[in-house]
Amino acid sequence: MKRLKAKLLGMEPDTATYTAMYEGTMHVVPPNSMPSWTDHDPTYYSGDVGFSVSTTHKLAQDKPTVEIRIPADRLIPADFTETKEGMLLKRLKYFLGQMENDTTTYKGMYEGEMLVNFPLKSNGEALDPEIQHDATYWHDDIAMEITQTNKLAQDKPTVMLRIPADRLDVSAWTAAAADHCLRKFAPYIDSLNDALYNRSRPDSENGRYYLCRPGGEVLVRNTAYFALCPQKDYENGSGSTVYLTENPPPPKMCLCIRMQVQLPRRKLRRTVQMLCRDLPDAV
Repeated sequence: MKRLKAKLLGMEPDTATYTAMYEGTMHVVPPNSMPSWTDHDPTYYSGDVGFSVSTTHKLAQDKPTVEIRIPADRLIPADFTETKEGMLLKRLKYFLGQMENDTTTYKGMYEGEMLVNFPLKSNGEALDPEIQHDATYWHDDIAMEITQTNKLAQDKPTVMLRIPADRLDVSAWTAAAADHCLRKFAPYIDSLNDALYNRSRPDSENGRYYLCRPGGEVLVRNTAYFALCPQKDYENGSGSTVYLTENPPPPKMCLCIRMQVQLPRRKLRRTVQMLCRDLPDAV
């Protein structure tokens, strides 16, 4: 903040009024041949972040009020919303963004309502859009299906991750391969939980991911297995609007990992980060 620094350095060391800082006098030189003029603006900038300085009280000139103005596009990092493949769980992020910060039901997330637009018929006729419900959300070709664990624990959903087998370095779709992938996935979940942990608060306030921790046996489990699963057959529009594709992709063999997520109470922004960025990144 070059202009503010110049004003502060121009004051007497024992000043108590800071008049120049509050006045914000500046000599404005236009880019063309128009004459310059003197203006007053006590807003100072560091890059595109503004700091507006005003008097808190006329008897407390050494205690200014500072209003910080941060461009909204700097608040969310680029990888929070978009990747090379596209939007991270765009429809889920939309539903969460519509909720109250202190919500405990997450109704919109569980219902997964979407306005489905159909492709034109062969004769060119357009079909009316239709409301459907699907609580499966997509990041590229990886699906995240969210269901209620218990009606009395709306803030602790069950999440089924469906990862196409052709993304994995496995030679057979066996129980042993699924068991191996589950064990390899656990350290990534541990890392996410370490970042959330706060010993002075319970999991219901911090948020937490719960993944099955197998013992020494290799077993057939409903928490990690291979199955033939449908693929995303629509393109996202704005909000909860989707557009069905004319040629839907065939089902794929997928690794299915079932886990639970404790969503943090009254921390909707952290909920969005957990479900729409951190978990997809770990997958």
